[in-house]
Amino acid sequence: MIYVSGDESDSGATHAMPNLKHIDLLSESQVKFGYYFAVIHHWLSGPSFDTIQKTFDISDAECAVVFTAALAPGLTATDICEITGRQKNTISRAVKSALKRKLIVRSPELKDRRRGLLELTQGGAELHKKMLQIFYKRETEMLSILSKHELRTLDALLRKLLVKTVGWATVY
Repeated sequence: MIYVSGDESDSGATHAMPNLKHIDLLSESQVKFGYYFAVIHHWLSGPSFDTIQKTFDISDAECAVVFTAALAPGLTATDICEITGRQKNTISRAVKSALKRKLIVRSPELKDRRRGLLELTQGGAELHKKMLQIFYKRETEMLSILSKHELRTLDALLRKLLVKTVGWATVY
């Protein structure tokens, strides 16, 4: 468990903050890398998602749809599920909401008209740009401790792990 350093009630914080003692505890675990990834994900993405939800009234699933659709026009909801690892029903609801909010448009695929190809609208692209700035700022702050060489190594290692998911990941 990770606790706040100091009194949470004084700071108004809603989330506990780790300290070095707690990080050392994670390194003692048999699944320390799982802990590392979970904690880093939480502290990297959590504040960004919180800001985005409060600022733009958009869920993290809708955010995933917008971010993934921005990667390449013409992805399907199934593609988004496969890329993000999110469940179909979650992405389906998020796609419907993003369509309703006019953040994306869906057009039928020529070969299989049952499949909808998703693309950002101008409003979706503008929202993506604003959200991207929030995530980029947070990521830049977190990674600022690493040298250029370390960033290249981290990139290569994380990409290698991501490539492993192609034959290894399971739907849950």
